Amino acid sequence: LGGLVVLLADPTSPRGQAPPLAGVLTADPQTVIVVDGGTLRLHETVVRLRGIAAPARGVACRLEGDAPHDCGAAATQALANLVQGHTVTCRLEGRDDRGFPQGTCTAGGLDISLAIVAAGWARAEAPAGALGAAEATARAARRGVWRASPL
Repeated sequence: LGGLVVLLADPTSPRGQAPPLAGVLTADPQTVIVVDGGTLRLHETVVRLRGIAAPARGVACRLEGDAPHDCGAAATQALANLVQGHTVTCRLEGRDDRGFPQGTCTAGGLDISLAIVAAGWARAEAPAGALGAAEATARAARRGVWRASPL
């Protein structure tokens, strides 16, 4: 019985699948929290930025010969800089593979996913489209993680 309760409570399990999300969520600057380079918390809702993957905190890399650097923390800071002082609006588009809401978000009229990929602190999950083109440009210009070498 206990296993059944856990199975039903797990949003990633087939039987306990949380319903898909849709709609718009908006938060004033003082209620937006940057969780990591690809995740925001608006009020009490954690939203994964759709279509991108940022390095996790603690992922070390070396930026142009410098000492080891936490690229995940740098990606988180880059995202914080993008949203700082702006109202954030996210159009929720379902859930990611771990059950978290995901969406396309803007801050100050800027597409956050596109901006963080263009800055080189996240990669596009699919090579096609605007995110793929932004990643290719960031990579060619050696921005963000693209100027780094893994340790």
